[in-house]
Amino acid sequence: MLAKCALLSLALSVFSTAESIDYTDAAEHVGKTLTVTGTVNRVSTIPSGMTFVTFGGGGDTEFTVVFRANVADGASLKPFEGKEAEATGTLELYKQKPQILAKAATDLCLAGGVEMPDKPAGEMDTPARGNSKFEVI
Repeated sequence: MLAKCALLSLALSVFSTAESIDYTDAAEHVGKTLTVTGTVNRVSTIPSGMTFVTFGGGGDTEFTVVFRANVADGASLKPFEGKEAEATGTLELYKQKPQILAKAATDLCLAGGVEMPDKPAGEMDTPARGNSKFEVI
C-alpha cells in the first residue's frame, strides 16, 4: 500500500492536473477532483465498520475522508492521527461539511509521499519456529 501511495503522489504531480489545496479551503471546491492536505485530527470507526478520517478540530473548516468498511479498516488508518496527510478524490458536501468518499485505501497518504510504516516503531516480526540460529540457554 505504501509504495502505491508514493506512486500515486508522483503520478498526480506529473500526469494530473489535480489541484492541491489546504483542507480549510475544501468547501470552496465542491464538485472538483483534487488533493486536500492537512493534519489528521482524529480517526474514528463506527460499528458498521465505516471509518472517518477528520482534518481540523470542528467548525466550518473541518474536513473528512470517509472509508466504507470494504475499502479500508479503521486500524490501518489510525496511524495517520496527528500526521500531515493528503487525500485525493472528488469533494462533496455532507450536512454542509466537505468530504471525500474514498474509493481506495490509497486515496489517503502521508504528505509528500512519505511512507507509513507497516508496524509501529519497536515492534518486530516473530521468528518462525525452528529457524533460529541461536539456542536459548
